[in-house]
Amino acid sequence: LGYAVPERPDIVLAWPATLHPIVPFVDVWDEMQRAAKGEARQRRGDEFAGKIVMIGANASGIPDAHPTPMLRTHFGLDFIATAVDNLKHQNYLTPAPRYLTAAIGVLLLAIVFAGYRAGKNSVKVGAMLLAASLALVGVAYAAIDRRVVLHIATPLWFAWAFYAVLALRTYLAERDLRRRATETFSRFVNPVVVGQLL
Repeated sequence: LGYAVPERPDIVLAWPATLHPIVPFVDVWDEMQRAAKGEARQRRGDEFAGKIVMIGANASGIPDAHPTPMLRTHFGLDFIATAVDNLKHQNYLTPAPRYLTAAIGVLLLAIVFAGYRAGKNSVKVGAMLLAASLALVGVAYAAIDRRVVLHIATPLWFAWAFYAVLALRTYLAERDLRRRATETFSRFVNPVVVGQLL
């Protein structure tokens, strides 16, 4: 159709907010039958003029239904129509470079590590990671508006898993320190006083 095709093996589809119009084949067939009999038209004669028409099946029970970000089931014809629409308007999505995803992951891990290294407690480190995560989600949404897909799920999962491991490690170390302090001081001081000191 003369639309520019990107120089890559695939594209990420940008799904439209509304579905493409569907005209049931039986309606067109009935119109053709009326025209053949010389009866009055019920549909406009130029209904498909200047439009791209795709013919396909989209009935329930057809195994050509797949989940998409928009609906639980889209038919194969919807995929093709969306791809043609994306090429026509040049509004398909472009994935961000992989190294950017890796850099984001390293940065999040560094934030967690630096927080614990500086002696901050788990609540403060968690608050820093939460703020960084929310900022990253905002950046990802802004990138989508510019037709760029920024994959942030994996870096976020790794950062929060790293945080959970270090928080657990810190908790266990603190608990062990308390236990040893209690045992040591209980030899010389009343246990009630030891509890107050701790």
